[in-house]
Amino acid sequence: MRARHSAVGAGTVTVRAVSNLVDLGVNAGIRRGILLAAAGGGDDQLHDADARVPVAAEIALWQTLAKHIADPEFGVRAGAAWHLQTMGLVGYVTRFSATLRVALQRVERYGRLFTEAVEFALVEGRPEVALVRAHPALGPGQALAESFRLAALLQATRDLTGVDIVPAQLSFTYAQPSSLAAHRQHFRCPLRFRADIACIVFRASDLDLPVKGADETLAGYLSKYAEHVLARLVRGATIRHRVRAAIWSLLGDGTPSLDHVADALHLPPRTLQRRLAEEGTSLQREVERIRKTMALAVLRDRSISIDEVAFLLGYAEPSTFFRSFRRWTGTTPRRFRNAAA
Repeated sequence: MRARHSAVGAGTVTVRAVSNLVDLGVNAGIRRGILLAAAGGGDDQLHDADARVPVAAEIALWQTLAKHIADPEFGVRAGAAWHLQTMGLVGYVTRFSATLRVALQRVERYGRLFTEAVEFALVEGRPEVALVRAHPALGPGQALAESFRLAALLQATRDLTGVDIVPAQLSFTYAQPSSLAAHRQHFRCPLRFRADIACIVFRASDLDLPVKGADETLAGYLSKYAEHVLARLVRGATIRHRVRAAIWSLLGDGTPSLDHVADALHLPPRTLQRRLAEEGTSLQREVERIRKTMALAVLRDRSISIDEVAFLLGYAEPSTFFRSFRRWTGTTPRRFRNAAA
């Protein structure tokens, strides 16, 4: 199955996925406010676990984790401790499947309900599960995200079957890290680095293993519900949502220009402008909306200075942020922070 490379930030992820990464970062010693700022929201936005936000929020979190975590094998260790139930509906559909093969087929089919930041593919006719990166925009977060996902995927197969599965081979797209202790301890098979695609090669006999506590009747009901959710997700992809995702991904480098956003979405600037107008909005309006939402959330975290908030929102000067904030709220960032304490 060929990799499908999407535009920067295209698609959405569940708030559950974002919340899981925030918790992962907090457990690693990163300030919660820094992680929430990267995700573009506050704790109040993490309550609805099944709500969706742009993929850019997940991309920004992986980049932030990579920036603050020096351990080259953190992703493997964290993935080895991951639990399938954190995937919500997708986890339950998988948990009640008859065999590991059927479970992984359902991950391939419904995985995007949890996150569209990555594509899982069970390659037909070959004993191989490929984890295909969908967003080259991960940049410095690529190795961390990839190692975590492969380690988590293997751990899920062990939890589902109750068998200590050892793959035939593991392939990674990143360069070999300075330490391999965690890789060897968790995967226990030949490892390839700088490969074209990241994947786990399973033996056919392992794919045919039964899942503990399987209930195909229940799995069937859950799959029907997942199909309805998947259909709604496909219908919900508007240019406004794609633009918001691109803005979140680009904001740290300053105010996103029409040319930059259009390039991220692989659209001519005039076409992007016209399509936004057809949906009753504009690039400037969407940038303002995201900045305001982020500002109201991040200012509640007193561990982040107001000048840092301005930087996170892509302002070259704090004074420009102050003027914008007064226009949005009628007060200053400091007064808002004090009132919210």
